Amino acid sequence: MKQGVVLKSTISGREYPIEMLEEFSPDGESLEVVQKNSTLPVLRRGRTLYERFAEFLPFETDLHTYSLGEGNTPLIEADDKLKVYTGISNLLLKNETQNPTWSFKDRGSLTCIAMAAEMGERVTATISTGNMGNSIAAYGAKSGIKVVVFVPHYTPQEKVKAIGIHGAKVIKVTAPDYSQMKKKVLSLAGKLNLRIVSGNGPIRVEGYKLTAFELFEQMGGEFSSVPDYIAVPTSACGHIRGIFKGYREMMDAGIIGKLPKMIIVQAANNSPIVSAIAQGLKEIVPFFGFHTIAEAITSGNPQGGDEIVDKSYRYGWLAESVTEEEIIESQRRVAESGYFVEPASATSLCAVKKLRDRGLIEKDANVIIVLTGSGLKDTDAFRYHITDETDIGIEDLNNLAHLGELIGYDFPDETTTKERICNLYKLGRVTGNNRELIKEMVKSFIEIFPGYFNEACEAYNREDLISLRASAHKLKSGISLVVHSKYSSEIIEIEELSKGGIVTSELIVKIESLNDWFPKLVEELKIELERI
Repeated sequence: MKQGVVLKSTISGREYPIEMLEEFSPDGESLEVVQKNSTLPVLRRGRTLYERFAEFLPFETDLHTYSLGEGNTPLIEADDKLKVYTGISNLLLKNETQNPTWSFKDRGSLTCIAMAAEMGERVTATISTGNMGNSIAAYGAKSGIKVVVFVPHYTPQEKVKAIGIHGAKVIKVTAPDYSQMKKKVLSLAGKLNLRIVSGNGPIRVEGYKLTAFELFEQMGGEFSSVPDYIAVPTSACGHIRGIFKGYREMMDAGIIGKLPKMIIVQAANNSPIVSAIAQGLKEIVPFFGFHTIAEAITSGNPQGGDEIVDKSYRYGWLAESVTEEEIIESQRRVAESGYFVEPASATSLCAVKKLRDRGLIEKDANVIIVLTGSGLKDTDAFRYHITDETDIGIEDLNNLAHLGELIGYDFPDETTTKERICNLYKLGRVTGNNRELIKEMVKSFIEIFPGYFNEACEAYNREDLISLRASAHKLKSGISLVVHSKYSSEIIEIEELSKGGIVTSELIVKIESLNDWFPKLVEELKIELERI
């Protein structure tokens, strides 16, 4: 580490040595890295972000040494669907799912591993609900540092396996609450002489501030290149304070002219920070025994949470919680715009909508939503969504009319040019594609419905429109299951036109059409019966 680098508590201002294993002060305050006795940092010329912002970082080593290619994630303008939904015209998405292990955690894992390497440590540990464990395991593998990951017992199996595949040791802990588990594990650092990093550790925060530097460059790299708001799903608190620390350091260095307002986003079922701010309290409101689909933000009593509450008052930050239903809806809406994110990552979308609806965000404000983690990190969330799926047999692939209706597209092929009348797709759906049942129903149609057709023709010939209407009604009752909709619509029109009691020219046209296609339908059904 550079000379003059120390840890400083964020509320009382007390200083501690950078080598300190514990991530929080003895009285539980968050710590942050401070470079003492140095001139104001300046931007350098360089090929990488790490080179350009080297003076803002506490490391002696070039971070590129430990990199897996994190960063340079897209900052993309949201599409019109998301803009309309939120009511925000200048909405941007920072897609952190494109980091090497699919989440924002990689930025912090880079700096944690760099710290361990500079300290000569061969083993490091972390507490995680999955994403951070996966990330630091990957970076440890790259740098030859053994990683131990403590996870709660409910961690999704896909996240556990993603950690273990890198060679890390995974320890599942059954505990009443994740926050209790985290505090207990962190308290072991000094006893084990082992650096145990968490989501709100001071070194990890140094990685998260790289996001602010990157956003500054992506927005133009000018004095005014600062968004009005940045929405961050918040659990352990390190991510949101890291991004803000990056902007604060740039402002102190005279590189930018204002600070963004951060938006603290939490699940309503676990909102210790948002609840405190809503009530005007100075300390968080701990949550215990809760459940939320947003498993990546489950710190119910986060250490360092009071600092975030304090910052929200000092800097005018916003805070919003979202219900389970809103989280599911937000995940679906983000996916419909092309981004598959995990539930925790989706919370920000509905949060900014609610804040905009309440007039707390201006319509033309520049708002960034940070997409924190990929949806593939929590596939259990699929059970909350209905997807459009249909099973067909290979023989159904020959029926392009069937496929066209299934897909919602009329294929310009021989089935349309030859005006094929028969279509058993609806019948298949009604019967659950039970082939025996389909066969019986087609057979019954061939036997019964020609009688209804003959009745209709005879009633028309004698101008008995009451009987014609009754016969059309009989035909209508089942014909929609075996024909394209244009033909069933004709039967409905014949029934309606018969109500007038007068043979109109329109009725004549419809009857002539029926006389043309119905016999063809019967022949087509006979062919289908042989195929079933």
